[in-house]
Amino acid sequence: MKRVFIIHGWEGFPEEGWFPWLKHELEAGGFEVQVPAMPDKSEPKIETWVPFLEKLIGMPDEDTYLVGHSVGCQAILRYLSGLTEGKVGG
Repeated sequence: MKRVFIIHGWEGFPEEGWFPWLKHELEAGGFEVQVPAMPDKSEPKIETWVPFLEKLIGMPDEDTYLVGHSVGCQAILRYLSGLTEGKVGG
C-alpha cells in the first residue's frame, strides 16, 4: 500500500490548513496517510525531528511519499540525506 506522510511546519498541527483536505483526497485514492504532530513544534530542532521521522516511517520504499510544509520540508530533506538504505517514491 502507498503511504504518505504529511509533515507540518513551525507551530503547525495536523488539523491546520490544507492538511485535512489533502489527507482526505489521498485516502479516497487508496493511500494510507499520516499527518503526525511533530515534537516541540514551537521550537523545532532538526536533531529531534529527523529521528522522529525515522521512527515514524520505518523502512521506506517506492510506495513511501513525503509531503512537507515550511520547516517540515527541511526536516524531510535532512531525513532523506541520512538514508543509507531504502528509498522513497516521492
